[in-house]
Amino acid sequence: VLGHISLLTPDQIARARDLGLVTTTHTNRYVWRTGARTLEQVGAAAENTISPLANMKKAGVPFALATDNVPVSMFYPIWQAVATWHRGGQVRFSAYNGTSWSTPLPFGSGSFPEVAVSSGQPAIVLYGASAGLKAVRRVGSGWASSTIDTGPYFEYGVAMDSGGRAAAVWSVSGQVRATIHEGGSWLANTVLANNASSGGPQVAMNDSGVAFAAWCGPNNRMWGSRRVTPGACEAPSSSATDCCINPALDTPG
Repeated sequence: VLGHISLLTPDQIARARDLGLVTTTHTNRYVWRTGARTLEQVGAAAENTISPLANMKKAGVPFALATDNVPVSMFYPIWQAVATWHRGGQVRFSAYNGTSWSTPLPFGSGSFPEVAVSSGQPAIVLYGASAGLKAVRRVGSGWASSTIDTGPYFEYGVAMDSGGRAAAVWSVSGQVRATIHEGGSWLANTVLANNASSGGPQVAMNDSGVAFAAWCGPNNRMWGSRRVTPGACEAPSSSATDCCINPALDTPG
């Protein structure tokens, strides 16, 4: 059985057929959650390699729809298997001043933005673009853009403390990586884990600048790491049980 297929080329589909493989899908992730982002990475010429159910059916490769319990309902994979759409486009930013929203400010082509703000009114927007994982930070009345990773990134998160320090975490090439923004620049990327089997990294910061990151790793356990300013990220540790699905983090302040 070949499980949780994401990208399959025509040659790989032919080999799966010749080997007599049965496949399971994960369209909740590879179509709905990251389909537009993956399309940016592989290009329009390879769009038919993303969860290619029609090509697999035509080649005679049997497959079963699956949910991975995120969510458990089979309605979503059925819907994703018969409908196509693109959620990418232009990333824009708008701020609420207590009365109204500002005119949307375009950052450029991209998708799936994440945003973090602090009480001092700084803001950071993290989003996926064809050039890599982009971070746009508010500086005074303007914005400064940085590419923090050019690898084939997937899920990511960003957080900020009350002093304007920020932390970003993302999964790429089976790794979980992180970086910190302080002193006016992004620090060098840190590899938190080389075995992010499920990924889904999330990050949170408290008002003292302590950053916490969590992700799903080997044996379906939740793994985490902490960084206390101005030190380095601590060695990750794992939960005792194997029940990690889409971790979430928060701090008391």
